[in-house]
Amino acid sequence: MKTILLSVITFFTVSSLYSQCKADSVITYRSFNGVNQIASIEYFEFDQNDSLIKSTMVDFQNGKANPVYQTTIQFSKSKGMNRVFYTSSNWITDRGIYKATSITTKSYSKKGNLLSETSYNVSNDDTILFSQQIHSYDKNGNEIFNILYYVNSATDKYEKHAQNFYTYNSENKITESRTEKWDTAGQKWTGEWKTFYTYDSTGVLFHTTTYQHKNEAWIPTERTVYGKEADKPVEWNIVQKWDCTAEKWSNQFYYVFQKNEKGQTDTEVHLTWMKKEWQIDIAYHYIYNEDGFLVQILNDQKQIMVERFCRNQ
Repeated sequence: MKTILLSVITFFTVSSLYSQCKADSVITYRSFNGVNQIASIEYFEFDQNDSLIKSTMVDFQNGKANPVYQTTIQFSKSKGMNRVFYTSSNWITDRGIYKATSITTKSYSKKGNLLSETSYNVSNDDTILFSQQIHSYDKNGNEIFNILYYVNSATDKYEKHAQNFYTYNSENKITESRTEKWDTAGQKWTGEWKTFYTYDSTGVLFHTTTYQHKNEAWIPTERTVYGKEADKPVEWNIVQKWDCTAEKWSNQFYYVFQKNEKGQTDTEVHLTWMKKEWQIDIAYHYIYNEDGFLVQILNDQKQIMVERFCRNQ
């Protein structure tokens, strides 16, 4: 069930929304005894340049709208970099206002690569530095490294926390990602996670394998195998976990994607491996408008789960 929920949540992210369409609002629904009710509505506002400047989330209980939080976005340019400022605010019911809780600043290069991300907490109208992440890229624009710092509240100084490395093949496709964490006691970096990406002879991703560093050794934890039907517009991937006792991979989740003539997903089915067979958990059906943008997500009873209202393109 956790995996299913994560799949649905991806549709609520700004990047996902605007890779599909610029929406004035997105409605999510919950179903009670077969009857759909609005769970929440997120509203979006744009400036004269058609850039997103505000999103507001409203929840519904017993048919009543309740403000939850709001994010405002501002843009600026300085010294060849583009900066975006995100201010997150929670709704204070007894005062009837939004109160800022955090601020995040992202700096991008002229090519659009994220260079740094700095986060601040807001408490009692004080802005307190919380974390910073720095990103580096190769000549092809591939991210090859980033490092995350947290601020020690006692010393008010940055302290190392985690760093990530990425390698690519000659076709600029990722082949390995590695995460290391900072060992404060030993004052050194130690391995934490690494994932290998394998491609078939045509350059299509075939499987990924993830390892965790434990007791000075890399232990396999999860593998995802990707494939498609030769004579049908169907793609799939199978998630497997490592069985340490049997020393073999065991099935966990199975995802099947039915494609339309444009290569978009029409139906997505989630299955779980139980009692030595695949059992269906849930299915999603996707509805697109005439411009090819995703506007509705339906469950397996064809009830609307998510509905987005695209702006005029």
